[in-house]
Amino acid sequence: MWFSIGHMLPAALGAANAQQEQDPHSRTILIDGDGNIQVTVQEISTIIRQRLNMTIFISTAFTII
Repeated sequence: MWFSIGHMLPAALGAANAQQEQDPHSRTILIDGDGNIQVTVQEISTIIRQRLNMTIFISTAFTII
């Protein structure tokens, strides 16, 4: 999915919360760009505090053409 800058990490956080209620052993995977992660990096503390099972891949290969 492609959304505006700053949307994907909080959206993945919400998806991980919903997924944890359905199946506590499932994992949410997020692939995000380095600029986007800089806008919402503080949400990582929420992921840690809530002990959500998430994997975040940060790509520096995204470019604007």
